[in-house]
Amino acid sequence: MRSGSVAWFARAQYDPPAGERVVTAADLRCGYAVDPLGIDEAAPRLTWGWRSARRGARQAAFQVLVARTRDRLMPGRADLWDSGRVDDCRSAVSYGGAPLPSATRCFWSVRGWDQHGAATAFSAPASFEMGLLSRAEWRGRWTAGPEGVSSPLLRCELML
Repeated sequence: MRSGSVAWFARAQYDPPAGERVVTAADLRCGYAVDPLGIDEAAPRLTWGWRSARRGARQAAFQVLVARTRDRLMPGRADLWDSGRVDDCRSAVSYGGAPLPSATRCFWSVRGWDQHGAATAFSAPASFEMGLLSRAEWRGRWTAGPEGVSSPLLRCELML
């Protein structure tokens, strides 16, 4: 090669087989926890990650389903929220469905589309459970010692 010459390389566009180009959802979390209990946010934050065997694969769109039972996690059957296809590469979204009642267990799943337009299957279901969202729902009494004792000694006598 002579000095000063430039070598140009033509790169062929690689279009992988359909099975290789699909990304899959993994590591589903709600409020940064796996299957949490006692979520106190009215619109919990749902996050996920993507995995692919192919280098450079990425998410181009997603769809989130939220339902009261695992059986209802299907498009058109999700009773709490179906985001529909959202053309965005985000892997986090705030819940956007019907108001979630306190102490309700919710199941959710996500699917995506890669940059070639190939859709994934829905992920394995994850869950979260709502906590008590209003002060009026909390019921309880303070544990206290006898009247007039500021620091009761809590103990049990045993006979050995």
